[in-house]
Amino acid sequence: MVEHLRRGLGKHGQIAHVERMPGSEASFADDGLLHHLTDAMRSCLRSTGVTRLYAHQAQAVRAAVAGKHVVVSTSTSSGKSLCYNVPVLESVVSSPVACALYVFPTKALAQDQLKALLQMKAALLLAGAGDFGVEIYDGDTPVQDRARIRQQARVLITNPDMLHASILPCHGQFRRILSGLAHVVVDEAHTYRGAFGCHAALVLRRLRRLCADVYGRRTAFVFCTATLANPGEHVMELAGVDEVELVDQDASPRGVKHFVLWNSSSASKSPVTEVSRLLAEMVQHGLRCIAFCKTRKLCEQVLAAAREILEEAVPAAPELASSVCVYRGGYMASDRREIEADLFSGRLRGVAATNALELGIDVGHVDATLHLGFPGSIASLWQQAGRSGRRSKDSIAVYVAFDGAVDQYFMNYPDKFFGKPIERCHVDAQNQKVLRQHLACAAVENQLRPDRDEPYFGATMNDAITFLKDKGILTSNPTSSGDTWKYAGPVRRPSQSVSIRAIEHEKFTVTETASKRVLEEIEQSKAFFQVHEGAVYMHQGVSYLVDRLDLSSRTAYCSISMSELCYHTKTEDYTDIDVAAPADASGGVRADECTVTTRWVGYRRIFKTTDQVSDVIPLHLPSYSFDTQAVWATIPQTVRASMEQSKLWFRGGLHGAAHAILSILPLHMMCGSGDLGTECVDPHETRKRDDDRVVVPDRILLYDKHPGGIGLAAQARTLFGDLLAAALELVLACGGGNSDGCPNCVQSFACRHTNKNLDKEAAVALLKGLIE
Repeated sequence: MVEHLRRGLGKHGQIAHVERMPGSEASFADDGLLHHLTDAMRSCLRSTGVTRLYAHQAQAVRAAVAGKHVVVSTSTSSGKSLCYNVPVLESVVSSPVACALYVFPTKALAQDQLKALLQMKAALLLAGAGDFGVEIYDGDTPVQDRARIRQQARVLITNPDMLHASILPCHGQFRRILSGLAHVVVDEAHTYRGAFGCHAALVLRRLRRLCADVYGRRTAFVFCTATLANPGEHVMELAGVDEVELVDQDASPRGVKHFVLWNSSSASKSPVTEVSRLLAEMVQHGLRCIAFCKTRKLCEQVLAAAREILEEAVPAAPELASSVCVYRGGYMASDRREIEADLFSGRLRGVAATNALELGIDVGHVDATLHLGFPGSIASLWQQAGRSGRRSKDSIAVYVAFDGAVDQYFMNYPDKFFGKPIERCHVDAQNQKVLRQHLACAAVENQLRPDRDEPYFGATMNDAITFLKDKGILTSNPTSSGDTWKYAGPVRRPSQSVSIRAIEHEKFTVTETASKRVLEEIEQSKAFFQVHEGAVYMHQGVSYLVDRLDLSSRTAYCSISMSELCYHTKTEDYTDIDVAAPADASGGVRADECTVTTRWVGYRRIFKTTDQVSDVIPLHLPSYSFDTQAVWATIPQTVRASMEQSKLWFRGGLHGAAHAILSILPLHMMCGSGDLGTECVDPHETRKRDDDRVVVPDRILLYDKHPGGIGLAAQARTLFGDLLAAALELVLACGGGNSDGCPNCVQSFACRHTNKNLDKEAAVALLKGLIE
């Protein structure tokens, strides 16, 4: 396939580099480990084809059986599920009261794991083990089944949301399970970062606190994660534990992987078009393929183009075009389950997916992965590429670059990509906004006592309690053993009002006007960008026009376009950032609260074929504001004076430098490309604020794009010097583009001013001056 691509689709020089990554043989533990397991477990493993454990599996099983906290950080498809299934089921069949809790970030993973556990349970029963219940308990569990599950399950599979909103607040109903809880399994632990990670960390700490202080149970955790730079540190912060056994020497077999760096700009091709052609090519030649795209819209564009290519290329086989689809968040659960089943059965040969398929859902054998642009972290890209070539089969991965800074950096310096270390994963369990929410929840579950509970909630717990007391949410309850705090808030169960997936709660529903069928849900902060009146909206490759956006019901009504649309739409908007900093704040790098306000003025209709703007149509939508956190540095007056003396454009340099910093962020922090934004200064600004003045401060600013902030600004503050140095290196190393706006270093896809008013040479001078 690599040679075929070199002679065919890649004949214009798109293939910048091919890395042949050799396979490896399996390394097995000595058989002695199996002798320590029960007869029933050994029989169970043999019946499923396991006669020996890989060395890393043996290490994990041995530590977990001994009651240690364990983290397994090995590659995709390295047999991590056995690392926790074996010790969990061993404890369940060995003790009549032992129970286990499995926590997965998605319902799809829970369904996947249920199948594997039921197969092992059947084998254990045949081997003479006693019966035990294995059940899923999540939002899809029928209400009439829940009491039976609580009474009978010994292995309970759930997700952080259900643990937070149902199990912990009603823990008395789960007394049997929690008092016998031998193991808690937390799979895909690398997904617990950002807003979700902050919340999940405090949910797990609430669980540990209840088990220890109410039910007298010390529970052992087994974590599994993709390869990270700091897996041990990450899971210790996640669960608030002091020690964990690290298992990171992957002993599973691996096939050869050919990793292709594909630079579409070398042939003046659209990256979206290139990925669509590659997806169609893989499917035509019988390879099962996943094309990973960063956004929902890109998934839909890739699918539509790939289907069109397949219909034209192979008119005699119309089933090929229908064998590709989109899989992404926002779809209704029933639609996602159907796609998952079609993937596993092999009916689907190709899928365009967001990072929803990064996780370990078993979709059967995959031969190839395509990657449309850098996904935000090295760890994420390797996790995606690991979905192909499972076990010892050969595979291919093709990373297709955009014109952006990071993509072009890796295309020009492949050794920087293949030699780049995996990033660190960060969780901020001390985020005050999130901590206060979970302390209120914890006080409902069991009264708070700072001297006892500080190990779970950290040194800032007292500050958060004081805040909650002043708001009337907690009240003091003196006892003989010391002061405790009980919940006194306005709602009976505060967990119902705390969303742990994101601090943003409101969503818009997208509904087909004629059939009234709900197509998906979109977060409020994204709705005005994606489903405003007149917007082109895509679902499973089908183009819709948004007829009406009803703000009162938060519903977007859309209709299938009767003719092929020759354009797509993009909003025109602007964002103001007001930092709540002291009046004398200057010098150094600061992290402060800020308010971000976005206003929409219109949308552009852009021809698909030429990317030229057809027309601009006014929009009348309310502004959207949220409070968050910003990290910022004032540009010293001496730097500006020096640049102006050298006849360098200060505003263009400031704009370009901010873009360069934003571009290299994912290489230094475990964050997505949409987690942080920057202030894009327009020197020709004509908008007026309330006081009739527009103040454009001389500063470089990054802001946390999650309402309330999730600790990213504080983390960026500690790294700011490194970020400046890396941004300077990026711009200096870039030899392409023009001084007034090179797409390889100082342009940004996130720019609200369409990358106007940029100056590369000035950006270098400004970064040098600020570093000094």
